[in-house]
Amino acid sequence: MAFESHVAGLLLEHYATTIFTFFVAYGTILGTYRLVFSPLANFPGPKIAAATGWFEFYHDYFRRGKYVFEIKKMHDKYGEFSSVDDRTWGLCNICF
Repeated sequence: MAFESHVAGLLLEHYATTIFTFFVAYGTILGTYRLVFSPLANFPGPKIAAATGWFEFYHDYFRRGKYVFEIKKMHDKYGEFSSVDDRTWGLCNICF
């Protein structure tokens, strides 16, 4: 009985390490793709916004919907075209 519980503990530890390693590798590869190889990588903007969706989540959730004002600040800082999140870029309509 002790041997079976020891083996089960080792397997559980091994699976947790494998799953953790997988998610870290996936995040690293995805972030590298979005910052270097993506067609949107050449647009100016904050790199954290270009790499993940957490930038938008932070401003919408923790700052209570202030992301639209953050987009305006990004356009003021980076120009007419800027990367506003990991999948899109923004065009400042006020500039026309």
